[in-house]
Amino acid sequence: MLANMSILQPIESNLTPDQIRILVDTFYNRIQIHPVLGPIFNDVVTDWDAHKQRLTSFWCSVALGTRSYHGNPLAMHLPLPINSGHFQQWLALWQQTTRDVLGEDLGNHMLDYAKRIARGMQMGMDLLPRGHNTLGIPVFNARPDQPEQAD
Repeated sequence: MLANMSILQPIESNLTPDQIRILVDTFYNRIQIHPVLGPIFNDVVTDWDAHKQRLTSFWCSVALGTRSYHGNPLAMHLPLPINSGHFQQWLALWQQTTRDVLGEDLGNHMLDYAKRIARGMQMGMDLLPRGHNTLGIPVFNARPDQPEQAD
């Protein structure tokens, strides 16, 4: 499980698992046709229904504290040909979709979660420039095929 999920506090609201399911369905329908992100996801996701179900479980664990997700998102993303720009595009689409589906208030909560998770993922993938590790812990190169950046 993503290490920092335990420090994320569930939303204290009337957000429901069904709303999260609709959010995830809508978001990944948009991902599939996104000009940049679509090809990356479409190359690795062979069963979109199962993927959406797994991601619904992930987001229910994050936002509602259900603990229904068991997996390692970082390990799943490490082999993908992605960079920080992909994370920014993912976050922009997530922001629009969360607001479209959940409204501004709940959408902003879900965006806050996504931003923190994306930052942790980028740190784990060594995609952030040196000096952007605000946790004060050393970040080791998780992609040995890429050279270390100079400080």
